[in-house]
Parts: sequence; structure tokens; C-alpha cells
Amino acid sequence: MRFFILFLCITKLLFGFDGWIHLELGAGNYGEYSGKKNKEHSDPEVQYGVLFWTLDELVTRHGQTGIMCINDIKPEYAEYTADKLREYALRKGYSYISVISIPGDYRQTNFSSLLAEYEREYYDSIHLKNPEGNFYGRRRKKDPMGASRLETRNMLQRLANLCHHGLYLFILDTPHFLPIEEKTEFINRAIFYRTTEEWDAIDYYHPNGKTIEGGRVLFIPRDAP
Repeated sequence: MRFFILFLCITKLLFGFDGWIHLELGAGNYGEYSGKKNKEHSDPEVQYGVLFWTLDELVTRHGQTGIMCINDIKPEYAEYTADKLREYALRKGYSYISVISIPGDYRQTNFSSLLAEYEREYYDSIHLKNPEGNFYGRRRKKDPMGASRLETRNMLQRLANLCHHGLYLFILDTPHFLPIEEKTEFINRAIFYRTTEEWDAIDYYHPNGKTIEGGRVLFIPRDAP
């Protein structure tokens, strides 16, 4: 890994970085102890299996030179996840893959600063996988999350605009995670969201071994320049 960091620095100085850059949002999945008070470690193959699969897909699709950026609101979660991906990359022989952590709330963090270091304007791909249950806001009697849903769409568009093509949202298709109103008013009418088969849908694998099924993938295109 030290060799690759040195390789990146030299390449960037001499030629500019020509690999891919992928941003994975909210990807900590509870970090080292999986939110457990008894400090028991979880199996990384379960906890981060989806991210391992994502890395494999990125290498297959875009080549073996790239940077995978791991974001989480908790710095220790982001760095632990990045460590596990680095270990996986070494096991797979991905010698020219760098994994870096970018801590912060993805609703507010400026992700453009990293791009400037590599003289890039956009990420090559951005994923947000299995966001929290209140992602679209908490339900209110007078407003079935209309204002908060709009705020979430605005945030999704801002993130999509950081990528060449847009943002892939992997989300559980249940009312707790994806409000019925959002589906009937927007998704089912192909407004704002696009259905896609570019990436397979995934279930959510909690570090404690529990699986929540019913994932789907939606695509939010970046705004036209």
C-alpha cells in the first residue's frame, strides 16, 4: 500500500492521475465493533461484503488503477471500513487500488476538494447504499414528508452533480425506507429518478447477521451543464 501511495504521488506529478475515482457514501456500517457495547468484532465478509463486491465490479468495469473513497459521518467508522477494503484489495492482488477515508455528513460535506488534488472535475461513479430509515424525514400528520422529501431530493441532486453521469441510490423498497408517496409521485412516474439495471440490487446485511431483503437501485442523473 505504501508503494501505491508513492506511485500515485509520482504519477500525479509527472502525468496526472488517469485511473478511476469512486465515492461510496455513508459506508461505515457501524465500524469496528458494529455498534456493540460488548466490543465483539463482526465478520468483515458479512459486514462489508457488499463493498468488497463493489470494488470487484469497479475493477472489472474500469480497470485495476483507481481510488475508492469511503465516507461515513463517524471518522473511526470510515477509517475502519477503509482498512478492511485495503486488506481485501491486497488479498485480491489489486496492487494499484488506493482506499481512502473521507469522514463527514454526506448531506453537508464538500467532496470536491479531493477531486482538485487529482485535477478532476467529477467522480467517475458515486454510490449511496442503504441509507437510514429516516432518510426522507420523519412522517408528520399535516405534511406526509413533503418538505423533507424535497430536501432529500435536493441533496441527492447535489451529490449526483459531483459525478460524470449521476448518483446510484441503493435503497430498501419498504415504506420505512422508501415512502409510498415518493414512489407514487416520483419514482413510478419516472420523475427525478430513473430505474436502472447497470448495478444489481442488494439486500442490507447488518453486522449482527440480520438481513433485510427487498433492495432496489435508482439512478439520479446529474444536471445538464
